[in-house]
Amino acid sequence: SFLFLSSQYCVSKLTVLELLLKIAHHVGDDIILERLLPYILYLVNDPLPQVRAQALKILTQSLQLVRSMPRSDANIFPEYVLPSLSWLTQDQEVIVRIAYAENIASLAETALKFLEMAQLDFANQESNDDDDSPIQYQVNTCSLKTFILRLKMVIIFPQWLSY
Repeated sequence: SFLFLSSQYCVSKLTVLELLLKIAHHVGDDIILERLLPYILYLVNDPLPQVRAQALKILTQSLQLVRSMPRSDANIFPEYVLPSLSWLTQDQEVIVRIAYAENIASLAETALKFLEMAQLDFANQESNDDDDSPIQYQVNTCSLKTFILRLKMVIIFPQWLSY
């Protein structure tokens, strides 16, 4: 009885993830970032490995749909998304680590796209009081590249986790 309920619970969560992706195709970027993203990231931490793996895939696909964002969300990847996912390299379940490896390149490209959108928004502003934005862009881009490289190394060489 418990196994049956657990599998139904898993199927329900997987269905919710698919519905969130369908919703993401029909709503604005702000809804994806402010409403859907927190729920998807919540499911990335689910106890069921199938749900964690699928949540990671849906997260990647949903973030790829974003075409514009407010400047306030420019650091959403380095401050929110990537730290929420970094522990997945150490997940005990192979299915989750595989999903992570399959999606990290797309997530990195999307993160870079977000940084470039923020930089373009800054460049298009006529009156900017923030003179360090180009420097901040370079720092964020470098930090992103370092973060992704470190994660790829952990995926390739998991024994490095002990160092």
